Amino acid sequence: MNVAAAACVLAALLLALVRPGLRGSRGPIVLAGSVSLLITLVSSRDGALSAADSVLGLVETGALLILIGVTARRPGQLPFVLPGAVAVGAWLLRVEPPTSATILFGCATWFAAALGAAGIGAYLGSLDAARQRAAAEARAAQRTLMARELHDFVAHDVSEVLALAQAGRVLAPAGSQLAELVHGIETSARSALASMDRTLDLLDGALDLRHPAPSLADVNELVGRFSGSFPADVRLELGAGLPAGVPREAGAAAYRVVMEALTNVRRHAPSASRVDVRLRRDGGQLVVEVTDDGGDAVVAARGGRGLVGLTERIRLLGGSLDAGPRERRGWRTTATLPVSGR
Repeated sequence: MNVAAAACVLAALLLALVRPGLRGSRGPIVLAGSVSLLITLVSSRDGALSAADSVLGLVETGALLILIGVTARRPGQLPFVLPGAVAVGAWLLRVEPPTSATILFGCATWFAAALGAAGIGAYLGSLDAARQRAAAEARAAQRTLMARELHDFVAHDVSEVLALAQAGRVLAPAGSQLAELVHGIETSARSALASMDRTLDLLDGALDLRHPAPSLADVNELVGRFSGSFPADVRLELGAGLPAGVPREAGAAAYRVVMEALTNVRRHAPSASRVDVRLRRDGGQLVVEVTDDGGDAVVAARGGRGLVGLTERIRLLGGSLDAGPRERRGWRTTATLPVSGR
């Protein structure tokens, strides 16, 4: 009996941990808890457990506790751990009926352990949910920031179209088809600017809209400010031909990558002695790389909403971002952005 119960519970635990579709679902814990309870009900109570039965019982209850924690970590599954919790609390009844204070105290202790496992699982689940919400908020904020910067870029181009249309209206003969065409272009440009202004009003309050969007040309000033306030050898390498020929959207994203990487160096690697910022062209791509030689403790401290939002931003532009520890010590942030053919 004890062998069958332990085998069933271990099989349910293995399925719950190995099968992605069953991880944290209610099926394994309900099945394992029900089988364990059933075997407890039909077991003999002779007042003693053999060494083998004791080991099997501990294995069974340990597996049930893990199953309870894994299940409770998934949202909405907490009520379904009850059969498993009751099975954990009742397994000592295979020894003798609940007539002695020792058995009752043991059952209560094991049931409390099951509730503790459920509480730990639920707490870890709340942390998972908080991380997911933070990541979603970071992605949403980055998308809003991109909309604001794209407004600036498009508004600049449309303003040039409007200025050219106004100049053309002055030069075009009055009453001619060309004058009417230029007047239509001017009207459309004014309407486009007004629509973008209304969009900007919707974004106002969520972002600071008083400053112009950054560009790749501002990276030199950004690195200079960081170098003046951080006690490390900070070096900037700009590839040949940069920043000329880089689209403004890609340039603004590259600036944000450098800014976030330097912020992380200041926050998580205060002992770094060298920071390298490299920007170069690689075919039709712009490669941005920021490295530092901070200690190994940097690895555990990294990770936050900034990189999550930047990853979303780079993905929307058709690029990729990778951040992680270097081979020996320190941290590397690398972003790749398309600058042609899109």
